[in-house]
Amino acid sequence: MKKLGYYAKDSQNNLFQYEWGAGDEFYILNSDGDMVMADPNKYDILEIGYFDATENITINKLELASELAHRMLVQEWEDRPENIYVEEDNGDTRYNGDAQDIFNHYYGVFETIIENCKA
Repeated sequence: MKKLGYYAKDSQNNLFQYEWGAGDEFYILNSDGDMVMADPNKYDILEIGYFDATENITINKLELASELAHRMLVQEWEDRPENIYVEEDNGDTRYNGDAQDIFNHYYGVFETIIENCKA
């Protein structure tokens, strides 16, 4: 894989470029174009890159189905007035009940499609 950069994903699936400081400080590039210190424990570190046509890749079917289902959910939800997320008392964020049902539907659809693509 040819890497395109260093990215971190937050709990709401937003991507940020990041870098590590000299003293192991974690910085993300915010929407204003400024590098700001952040807590690395609140982000998933991702390897973003591409493969040329001659390379084989390994795909985590659960991760792919989840990502595709989330994207469909967000697209379907955009005209609704209520928030897609709810916050738990402990600070965790999750989909609200209706959003979870929609996600589950699409997850099942994409998981089946991915399973049927096995070589």
